[in-house]
Amino acid sequence: MLDSEPKAAIVTVKGFIQASEAKRLRDMLEQVDSEGARRVMLDLKEVPYMASSGIGVLIAYCKAKNEKEGCGAVAVIGLAVKVQSVLTTLGLSSLIPQFNNQFSALNALGVEVDTEHLGTLHTE
Repeated sequence: MLDSEPKAAIVTVKGFIQASEAKRLRDMLEQVDSEGARRVMLDLKEVPYMASSGIGVLIAYCKAKNEKEGCGAVAVIGLAVKVQSVLTTLGLSSLIPQFNNQFSALNALGVEVDTEHLGTLHTE
């Protein structure tokens, strides 16, 4: 969680996302929401593969978060090219805004943070 207004979180995901990992991702996102995060940035730079179950979690979360908090409540960095292609094919690429780095993603979310500390934030 970031000390920001609106309250925001960075969720860093690593490894292959298949069925069991998709459930863990969903659980982590639910935890972030329960802690009051209104904006969420997903860092997926270290996710080389995401199965359809993971893509489903990502789509469902973005839809629900945008409905609750307004459009633009979730931003993603590092989305794999294959996942980007699936989202484009399904016509859902606009649902999940993608950015090149943490600073641009957080800026798009309307979150002001001390940029000196970006890149050092981790979740367990």
